[in-house]
Amino acid sequence: VAMGRTNLPPEKDPWDAFRTLLSQCIYGGKIDNQYDQRLLTSFIDKLFTKASFEGDFSLVENIDGQKGKHITMPDGIRREQFMKWCEVMSDRQTPSWLGLPNNA
Repeated sequence: VAMGRTNLPPEKDPWDAFRTLLSQCIYGGKIDNQYDQRLLTSFIDKLFTKASFEGDFSLVENIDGQKGKHITMPDGIRREQFMKWCEVMSDRQTPSWLGLPNNA
């Protein structure tokens, strides 16, 4: 399936299986509230898709209500590159990063 690559191409990944594992087994198994389960499922459905491998994929859109201010996937393939990206992110995250109003 990987065609000699060290990873699968995004279109070959079993996205439904990943989303089910995350929403029902790993995280979802600890949720006892239907509303929280729906929120988790919506986050997972947005983030775990083949589109997330595109360079312009928005993890968060319109941060703090500022149209056009997005957090996009970092460029990189190595763990160190992603860690560096995390380290330069803002220490302050508002509820808008989760698609919620800032007064939540």
